[in-house]
Amino acid sequence: MLNPRDMRHYALGLGRRGKTDRVDAQMIRRFITAERSHLRPYQPATAVQHQLALLQRRRATVVKHRQALQKALRSVNELEEPLHETLLALDTLLTRIDQQLNELLTLQPALKANARRLESIPGIGRQTSTQLAVLFDRVPLNRSDAAVAFVGLDPRACDSGLKRGRRRVSKRGPGELRRLLYNCAQAAAKTAVWKQALRAREVSATQALVILARKLLRIAFSLWQQDEATFDAQKIGCLKNAV
Repeated sequence: MLNPRDMRHYALGLGRRGKTDRVDAQMIRRFITAERSHLRPYQPATAVQHQLALLQRRRATVVKHRQALQKALRSVNELEEPLHETLLALDTLLTRIDQQLNELLTLQPALKANARRLESIPGIGRQTSTQLAVLFDRVPLNRSDAAVAFVGLDPRACDSGLKRGRRRVSKRGPGELRRLLYNCAQAAAKTAVWKQALRAREVSATQALVILARKLLRIAFSLWQQDEATFDAQKIGCLKNAV
């Protein structure tokens, strides 16, 4: 499985001026021949993993439209009552989706138990723990750096010669999981576990939250690798050591 956007940029880098099925096939063959040693086999999702991912995407869509609807009509007094009824209906729909997610997790007791362990981390809730559990269970990540890169929270360098450009997160990978982790960081920043560490960082509020989101992901991955381990605040170092 290859990223279409990456393949398009690869073709442009080769100087290809046209796009046909034949040209694409030749370009893909050339890419695989040159990069074979850096590619990994695609791991198909199981039936349960597929259904979990599908429901999570559908839930994210409902949440997105609920927020947009609430913002668009909150100042229209004449529509206050129907808006309230609509939001209640959407909340009921979200509850039903959450029930289905829980039922699917019940079919995988080990996966469900691991997801619940991740919820011991301050800031991480049910939706994020489920997505992280599915990710760690499906994708063979061998270290926390790989998890950070897969989710797209890794800093992207932009250097040339003596110039050291500004670092930005790569934003490669599942955007919804990045959003959830950022929200988790906002919740975690209000807890006693992280307040003092955040004050030690001489960065903007957004940068601190991104750093904290990355730290939460690393902790979640570490707990996933340790059977029956739960979060221990005493083992957390200062946030200034996070990268």
